[in-house]
Amino acid sequence: MRILAGVLTTLALTAGLATAAPAAATAERSAAYAVNDDGIIIGSVGDAAARWDTGGSLGKLETLPNSIVTHANGINGSGTIVGTDYVGDQQQVAVRWDADGAISELGGHDAVYSSARAVNDAGVTVGDIGGFTSGSAVRWDGEGRLARLDTPSGYVRATARAVNDSGAIAGYLSTGGSEPGTNRTRAVRWNSDGAATILPGLPDGGSSYALGIGRDGTVIGEAEDAAGNGHAVRWDGNGDLTRLATLPGDTVSSASAINDDGVIVGYTTTPDRARVHPVRWDGNGTVRELATRPGDTSGVAEGINGSGVIVGYTLDGDRTATAVRWNRDGTIGELGGNRGTP
Repeated sequence: MRILAGVLTTLALTAGLATAAPAAATAERSAAYAVNDDGIIIGSVGDAAARWDTGGSLGKLETLPNSIVTHANGINGSGTIVGTDYVGDQQQVAVRWDADGAISELGGHDAVYSSARAVNDAGVTVGDIGGFTSGSAVRWDGEGRLARLDTPSGYVRATARAVNDSGAIAGYLSTGGSEPGTNRTRAVRWNSDGAATILPGLPDGGSSYALGIGRDGTVIGEAEDAAGNGHAVRWDGNGDLTRLATLPGDTVSSASAINDDGVIVGYTTTPDRARVHPVRWDGNGTVRELATRPGDTSGVAEGINGSGVIVGYTLDGDRTATAVRWNRDGTIGELGGNRGTP
């Protein structure tokens, strides 16, 4: 979850997940997080939300007054972008950018923080609002009206991470325990009416996280085993869980996104977690490694569109992240504007 100002990597995106990828260096960094079917890509350059057009040119997105950091988290087919603007004393505000890059705040609440995580083609945005000890998963309709999603008994915080065009939502719930080993997170799927279904974890496992949802309701994400290691997983429409394969020699993994054909992207890692491999899983679960830029040692695949174009970032030996796009044939290209802030 992108809650740490200025951090561009999956460590920020998935804070608390067992297999969070290594953090990037603080200088000259960029990352791509999502791509729509027109090939428009969103992500971050430096501390600013970024949008790349179909030719790879970088465009600027507006900020709220007194903005410090912006993050773009999701984009739909019309080019609407949602994310977060950190303003003033690091207040976290859910925002939406229109196709021209103009920003507006997503409101309807008096919570301490808010964040927008994803948006579907109907303009429905999902995310979360809350305070220091509790939080609610929420949905904003196309007109910006807010509705809270169901939080089952026993959980104090909920986060909505993805929404499909049918209005089904994926995310996770937290028990909120403050003592070591007492906080548990559970993957959840909400129906279009906001009712929650808790998804199963691995046998004898720990926490689980739902991070993406496909057209047919298939949910993907991560689940911990008994030892606390995270593994990329897929839940089908009935909620049945499948653990996805890792590359040979890798033992931990996480799935970031799924497209309408059931192709999943994410990463797998070596036992010492010193090297992270960007990967895609075909619809049958076969895992394939994606290339990294020449000289880079690691990478993470974050998003995929209906045509199979994948976006993410690769990391050099100093953990400096560079936004990249993988074409359908697997070739990799660096996205423009990687030096400095747009």
